[in-house]
Amino acid sequence: MDSRARLDDLNGKLKLAHQDVKLASDEESNAWNNYQAIKLENEPVIEVLKQSASSSFLKKETSKLEKEIQKLEKLYGVSLNSLQKAEEKVEKLRKQIAEINRQRSIAKKAGVSETYLDFVVVRNDHVRNAINIYFNDSPNTFAPKHGHYAIKNSGPYYKREIGEPKGPQNYLSNPNYAAKADRVANNLLSIA
Repeated sequence: MDSRARLDDLNGKLKLAHQDVKLASDEESNAWNNYQAIKLENEPVIEVLKQSASSSFLKKETSKLEKEIQKLEKLYGVSLNSLQKAEEKVEKLRKQIAEINRQRSIAKKAGVSETYLDFVVVRNDHVRNAINIYFNDSPNTFAPKHGHYAIKNSGPYYKREIGEPKGPQNYLSNPNYAAKADRVANNLLSIA
């Protein structure tokens, strides 16, 4: 799946997740309100019943009310947990969308053609303190003949366009790179 389709998919999921958060939030609020209402309404009654509960009937009624309050307390806990999970899902989707946009932005700044931004992968190379950008014109970013740019803080040091062979000629510091760049420019001029 290309990054544009992936973004559309993630944005759709994010919209649904926001709806889930809203529903979970409403459920949590309702559960809390029900719990508080029953608790406030019945706590004084329970205390009076406990103090005067000599008959088994009063003891049963007191127990029923206490169980109802516990049940509502558990329901509130479940709804609060659902809300937290829905919020976590939204955050995860936001991070995925941000990562795709970050990779596309880095690739665009590095000079990767807009045509290939849907099939781009950006990876940090901690050994060389560099960023590697891989791109292709199909969903299989790492298929043979993929493009590859490598950039350090000082700027790009490796550029291989889609279809070009791997090798030292792709290092910008290589004297043959200038000849390669001229060949590419000439090829582009002849096409136009």
